[in-house]
Amino acid sequence: QGQCPYREPGMPELISRVVESRKLTIATSMSEALAESQVALVCVGTPSTATGAADLRGVLGVIDDTVASSDRNHNELV
Repeated sequence: QGQCPYREPGMPELISRVVESRKLTIATSMSEALAESQVALVCVGTPSTATGAADLRGVLGVIDDTVASSDRNHNELV
């Protein structure tokens, strides 16, 4: 939707500035994100399950997508 999902003072303006300067790009596919990146910052929701534990399916899915999409050596920090 093109809007900052974070509710932090000054964050929308900061993100706009770094995107405009091309120091930060935002992608919706892992292969697109990894094609030109040196560092990929992945933001994934971890909602609570019925028991209160973190639902890590999104995190694990991103790890699988990263491995499948990477054609070069990337370091991952999860």
